[in-house]
Amino acid sequence: MHHELEVVADPDAVAGTAAAFVARLARACVQAHGRFTFAVSGGHTPWAMFARLAHEHVPWEHVAVFQVDERVAPDGDPDRNLTHLRESLGAAPAEVIAMPVNDADLDAAAAAYGRSLPERFDLVRLCLGPDGHTASLVPRDPVLEVSDRLVA
Repeated sequence: MHHELEVVADPDAVAGTAAAFVARLARACVQAHGRFTFAVSGGHTPWAMFARLAHEHVPWEHVAVFQVDERVAPDGDPDRNLTHLRESLGAAPAEVIAMPVNDADLDAAAAAYGRSLPERFDLVRLCLGPDGHTASLVPRDPVLEVSDRLVA
């Protein structure tokens, strides 16, 4: 695996640099294998990047965006990561595969979502919360003990 560190001036530059990177990778993946699969965690930091990405040259009809984490809240709720993801993407016609957090049986919904995941993702974008958490995984949360399924 190749790693590269790039230092930029401010949050706006981070958003623009990340959007350009994602757009380039999306084009390359679509050209190579016909689809770009992108997993994204929630939080505030990706919103600006997605807003910039929506204006990049991206083959949106071949892009699938999967949620990494989500809050159990009604559709459109400002606490939902999905609400902000869709707002940030605007009219960009990416296929967004939302976590089914409003189903009556959350365990069955998580299992179904797990079955919908691709064998591998082209890109996974995780963010860090102020307390160091990522993907809604916080210290001592019981979900950290789950090892027999992809989604819990």
